[in-house]
Amino acid sequence: MPRKSFALILLLNTLPKLCFAYHFDPALHPEFSDRGGIYYYLSSPEFIPDRELGFIHNNKPFRFTVTTKEKLVWDVTESFDQDSFRITPQDHLEKRKDFLAFFGCSFTVGTGVNDDETFPYHLATTMKDWHVYNLGIGASAPNMMLALLQSDRLKKKIKENSGIFVYMGGGHLQRANGFYMESEWMRDTPFYEKDKSGHLVRNGSFDTANPRRLAIYDFVRSLQKNLFPQFHFNWPRISKSHIDYSCDLIAAAVAEAKKLNKNAKLLVFSHPLYPIEPEVIRCLRARSISVLEHPLSYIAPTDLYMDGHPTASFNKKFAAILAKDLEPYLSPR
Repeated sequence: MPRKSFALILLLNTLPKLCFAYHFDPALHPEFSDRGGIYYYLSSPEFIPDRELGFIHNNKPFRFTVTTKEKLVWDVTESFDQDSFRITPQDHLEKRKDFLAFFGCSFTVGTGVNDDETFPYHLATTMKDWHVYNLGIGASAPNMMLALLQSDRLKKKIKENSGIFVYMGGGHLQRANGFYMESEWMRDTPFYEKDKSGHLVRNGSFDTANPRRLAIYDFVRSLQKNLFPQFHFNWPRISKSHIDYSCDLIAAAVAEAKKLNKNAKLLVFSHPLYPIEPEVIRCLRARSISVLEHPLSYIAPTDLYMDGHPTASFNKKFAAILAKDLEPYLSPR
């Protein structure tokens, strides 16, 4: 079993220490954390340990409330199915003959919005021929997407015979490479190495494959938190090997999606609010892997929460953009 649940790492302080302008019932919000003046309350842990992936979402609905001292930021209920994936309400499943499945991080999961406010939900309301799956995992990286595609979970979950996978990519290079800051929650997630033929093969987790490096990170982190709690930094510096590794993971996932379902493909889309690193995009395109981009000329103040997550209003607009950008790939078979 993984040594730590990501939820326990993320929510280090479990008892409120300050008085707030809003009253919260402790029975509804036993999990608490203070992240730089933004206060997070959860009715149950957001993540649970997972043998294959390191961590995954809790497969129970939970109430998630975020506030500052002055105002409420969001108060939503997030629901996950028995497989720990975000529920996407949609009707007439018997008429939805193809699948449209999204990988990604919290921007895909829909952190901070209700089940009927995620962008996969809005796509499902307009694309009546497609069964839309939200396979996002908050705080994740491409190594977890690759491991998910290599597991048996999606074979059991997705019943349609053909469809499209979409990796809603973000700036996840440091997560994918297990950098110092990100190793705090990525330590139990999959670690890959190249074999003699140049193919990626799994070698346990970052923790089991690099125990000395993780021990150094833990020691430095302990010093930092005790001596310089307000000082934040990350290392090592990004190098070509880190870029290539992130590129390798995504390219391997594209190939793995085809193995999983010969009638499917995996498209790579760079999220406009949290884009894939330009160096990784260039690497993917050099390998003949298309990366769809849709830069935004304007972002309204109502499109973002103060912690950077997209709001319900943004997700609705983004779904319309996605439907148009993905239209050439989504004609019913």
